[in-house]
Amino acid sequence: MTTAAMPHPAQSFATMASLAISSASTWMDAIWQFDIGRPGAAASDRTIDWGFQLPDGSRFTDPAWAPLRKTAKAFLISLRNDPPAGRRPLRDSTLVSTFHRMAVLIRWMAAERYECFAAVDAAAAERFLATMHRRAGHRGGTCTVATLRLYIQLLGRLHAQRDKLEDAVADDLGDYLVELAIRYRRSPDRPEPTLPYTPDEVAVALISGAIRLIGQPADDIIALRDLTRSAYVVRSPTCQPLSGFTFATLDGESVPWHRSPLRLTDLIYLIDRLYDACFVVIAYLVGLRVSEILGLEVGCIEFHPDSEGAEPAAYLRGVIYKTAPDPAGNACRSLSARRSPGPISG
Repeated sequence: MTTAAMPHPAQSFATMASLAISSASTWMDAIWQFDIGRPGAAASDRTIDWGFQLPDGSRFTDPAWAPLRKTAKAFLISLRNDPPAGRRPLRDSTLVSTFHRMAVLIRWMAAERYECFAAVDAAAAERFLATMHRRAGHRGGTCTVATLRLYIQLLGRLHAQRDKLEDAVADDLGDYLVELAIRYRRSPDRPEPTLPYTPDEVAVALISGAIRLIGQPADDIIALRDLTRSAYVVRSPTCQPLSGFTFATLDGESVPWHRSPLRLTDLIYLIDRLYDACFVVIAYLVGLRVSEILGLEVGCIEFHPDSEGAEPAAYLRGVIYKTAPDPAGNACRSLSARRSPGPISG
């Protein structure tokens, strides 16, 4: 959808009040719901609730907070509709994550009895970041450098947009932000935390098991699913696919890969595990992001001759959402490791 341009601060509040946020929300709504269609996005990834609670028990939607709320809304939507010079407009999904950090700042301001953004100067910013520094991290310890950078980025955006806001942060915040950028570019005493690698014994078993399941076992699961679906459609009392189905015996093994007979709950479990196996194989061996994997559709594997017209190469066709200028993403076709159009299970 097309949204209106960001009004200048001198324009009336009535002009701002009519601003469309999305196809479902307007400026005046207490809850903003964005048109985010990225696969895997949860409801919380599409929603901004301005009624968050403050330290004194009040809600940010209460009348007492109306002036600060108006500026907070104006700042946030300006990042999409009227970003700083030379910067790309923020996506709606980024606005949601920026809102959550801004809500943390506003709660801190309320606790410190700051009633407007104009009170946020260099000294206030330093106290705010010191408070964030002491916060507990998700994996224990204190707030990471990476998280602190996100709050510094928030302060930087507030400073960059100050000419577009009636209630703007102090000018002296700019020099302080330059100092912070240098300080947190490298922090020897607080090295960047890294997620541990999956242990080899876990990774090998996980990937091997996933590859095994998407072979002949996947064909069995899909066939049994189709037989069961047909039985329910026909409603035949003599059709018993679960009790009469025999699973295949894989090469090098002496017994079927799964026991018979099955209950319906067992089949549902196997179907869920097949989904998991497909995800593991694509994530580990192809390297797509979650949204890209969840956005894959039937027929996404294409075979095209190489530049010399020799053996066809396999390509994976999908959509890339990260860094794409359009919320719908960029269609992309990438070369896969498979070099011949052999059978693809499932």
